[in-house]
Amino acid sequence: MRVLVADRMRVEAGLGLLLDHVVVSIRDPDRKPARIKKDRKLRDVLALAFDDAEPGARFLLPETIRLMTLQDAKVIWAFVDKHKAAVPVLVVHCEMGMSRSPAVAAAITRGLGGDDDHFFREYLPNRFVYDLMLKARGG
Repeated sequence: MRVLVADRMRVEAGLGLLLDHVVVSIRDPDRKPARIKKDRKLRDVLALAFDDAEPGARFLLPETIRLMTLQDAKVIWAFVDKHKAAVPVLVVHCEMGMSRSPAVAAAITRGLGGDDDHFFREYLPNRFVYDLMLKARGG
């Protein structure tokens, strides 16, 4: 399964992929879900909401911040496992496509036995999200 990263604007404009694909759609909790354009190659969408934040030892996060949970990560892995044999492309998007979605994409790539280095070279993956995804996979 090839894992791609996108931002909200690209997903809402249409991906135009020629291969069957599924989408993990990550949004900020205070935003409406992304309007993902339906096309004949889109097989399924998983929508989640959590903030692009990491817990810190030096400061307390506001109560309004919703961090990714271990349950969120397990739901993503269940979605991946459901589709990995039959769907060649997984698109992971968040609002800007720079932190949460690359973290999820990198962890999925690594969890499926691939090399996740390019996600760390090209993006700024949220380490909390990445580590939580690997923890949910058992690694």
